[in-house]
Amino acid sequence: MIHIKFVGVFILWKMKRALSTLFTLVLALQVFAGSASAATIYVDDDGPGNYTTIQAALLDAVDGDTIIVYPGTYPDEHIQVEKSVTIKGASEYPSVGGFDILRQSKIEGLTITQDVNFEGDGVSCTIRNNKFNGCGVSIGNNYMYGNQVIMNNLFTESPTGVSVFDSRDNEITGNTFQNCVVGISFISGIGGHVVTGNTFKDCSVGIRISQDSASIYNNYFSNNVNLMVEEDSNLILNTKMTSGKNIIGGPYLGGNFWGSPSGDGFSQTHNDTNGDGIAEEAYQIYDDVIDYLPLVTPKKKPEPVFPAVNFKASTTRGNAPLSVQFTDLSQNADSLSWDFDNNGQPDSDVQNPAYVYENPGAYTVNLTGSNANGTAWKTVVITVLEKQIAILPEANFSANPTSGYLPLSVTFTDLSKNATSRSWDVNNDGIVDSTDPSFVYVYNASGTYSAKLTAINENGTDSKTDAINVMEEESSGGDSSGESSGGSSSGGSSGGRSSGGGAVGGSPEPARNVEVKELSQVFITNGKAVKFDFKKNATCVVYVGFDAIKNAGKITTIVEQLNKKSSLVSELPEGEVYKSFNVWVGNSGYATSKNIANPVLCFKVEKAWLDDKSINQDSITLNRYENKEWKQLAGNLSGEDDKFLYITTDVPGFSSFAITAKAKGISGNISEDENGLKTRFHQGEGNETTGLNTGLDKDQNEKTKYREISPNYGVLGMLLLCLICALFYIKLPK
Repeated sequence: MIHIKFVGVFILWKMKRALSTLFTLVLALQVFAGSASAATIYVDDDGPGNYTTIQAALLDAVDGDTIIVYPGTYPDEHIQVEKSVTIKGASEYPSVGGFDILRQSKIEGLTITQDVNFEGDGVSCTIRNNKFNGCGVSIGNNYMYGNQVIMNNLFTESPTGVSVFDSRDNEITGNTFQNCVVGISFISGIGGHVVTGNTFKDCSVGIRISQDSASIYNNYFSNNVNLMVEEDSNLILNTKMTSGKNIIGGPYLGGNFWGSPSGDGFSQTHNDTNGDGIAEEAYQIYDDVIDYLPLVTPKKKPEPVFPAVNFKASTTRGNAPLSVQFTDLSQNADSLSWDFDNNGQPDSDVQNPAYVYENPGAYTVNLTGSNANGTAWKTVVITVLEKQIAILPEANFSANPTSGYLPLSVTFTDLSKNATSRSWDVNNDGIVDSTDPSFVYVYNASGTYSAKLTAINENGTDSKTDAINVMEEESSGGDSSGESSGGSSSGGSSGGRSSGGGAVGGSPEPARNVEVKELSQVFITNGKAVKFDFKKNATCVVYVGFDAIKNAGKITTIVEQLNKKSSLVSELPEGEVYKSFNVWVGNSGYATSKNIANPVLCFKVEKAWLDDKSINQDSITLNRYENKEWKQLAGNLSGEDDKFLYITTDVPGFSSFAITAKAKGISGNISEDENGLKTRFHQGEGNETTGLNTGLDKDQNEKTKYREISPNYGVLGMLLLCLICALFYIKLPK
């Protein structure tokens, strides 16, 4: 029975059809003219694409174009589609906003975060292979055309996955609706909708329909309410029983699978006695809403289970005597039989046996597994070679010189025999200093060092050690400049740190006060810029750098991020403290103006901390402890990403530091101190705010292709004549 509203709507539809014919012919003219220059346009938010937004690409597109969207996030767009184009993701489902579709188009391969709306009549589109997060598709006010195709999409957390109103003949197939409030909603339409091959899972309502009609079959339902039918609706819930794999893997197409999250749905509680995957009784949902062929899981006969035999050997090749451990990896085997020496006789029935091959030769190992349904086997060849005497390496090296005054450069040369590789530890700190056959190491602190070489081959290792004596030359005056060294904090002591050349030993900071630390090692060469990168991102320090004045060999820099304040300082500086940390560069006394120049430190501040503490970004300051007081240092905002701000600061030296800032509303302007050091960091050069080079090419001559369309006036004339004839034969309904 068709509601009286449907009759009125049908008449309105017939009246509009003449105008639709005219619209369609005009659309054909546009498509014909545009297709002559159809092209592929690329959108990339940070790469080689022609455009950085989809909307910008649409402005230059013509009917028939394809817009390829590279992976990325385009969250703020709500895109107006007024041309007949295809918009699809290149890969990895790039994230976009939403769409207002006014022309026939295709949307595919995207992650969509805002609604897709069909606006106006005469729009027939395909939306497929997309991911909708918290949004959906709205189809309405297209009585005359309809025929929208919504296919193979994933809808999650959507208020309504697909909303259909005042429409007809739409196809919704192959989609998944999960954790939605309503999967599909049909309201006040002419009908003719087809819903098939969809999955509705954990939704409040699977399908809601009011004053509309639809054919709904071969769908999977498992929701709180699978189907909500309101007034004047006409539903067909099954097709004719036909051979073919249905949505739950059964052998026939018929109705739908009606389940529930609690496992007590109709299809979950009714048996299939004849194995056709169709319940033995119909499922009546309402008085006149019946699925006559509801799907159930087909009853299957148990398949015979055969043994699957597999095993691995600890080795398949080696010198006699060769011991091999065999490990059984078989499945469904009730008994096992091993033949290790291919003589056809069982040698063991243990699951994981070991066997020793005393004599050279090639042996085929066979494992046979059996159960009540049959037998299977697997073989592996073990190759046993002649007996060999293992040759161990003999470690030996030369050191030149073995004693002298600091800084002492020593050349180490490997003289080992039968070695395939080596490992040097020349300052007895337990850290490998080199694996090269020959290298130079510079000792920068006095002491006696035990230089050790470990020679290695496949049969074992051998080591040799030699003593290196480094003496400190007597000085008549001594350095009284009071410069801060990288080895100890201002006002602190060396804390018994190691005197080994390029390595850093103990820190004066108590271990219980160190939250986390990270090390970085660099070989120091005179005249070169040095950069210690902390790639593990364990602390707030990104890198430490300076210009080397002297050769120093391999130097270790340690960053200690502290639980509270350093034990080497009297108190923390004023303001909100983000992090407190120590920086140790080389041994005590190394990081002075005699050895390094232009020291710099880059640190990072988490944006979440700024938001949590309501921090004024311009007030972020790096403080250095010097001469028993805190000095504030100016910094440059050198970059940022989604999580951090990156700030680079020139520093007088390396010691104890603290990062501070002020809350919004508190002035960050502090006058310069006696050394002229500003307290607030300033923006770096480059872009107006971050100093980052975005890498965007502004030369639109290389990115935008302007196309001129020259219509074929002869063909256009013929089409215009066809238009006049069509209008002449249009008959409006009485």
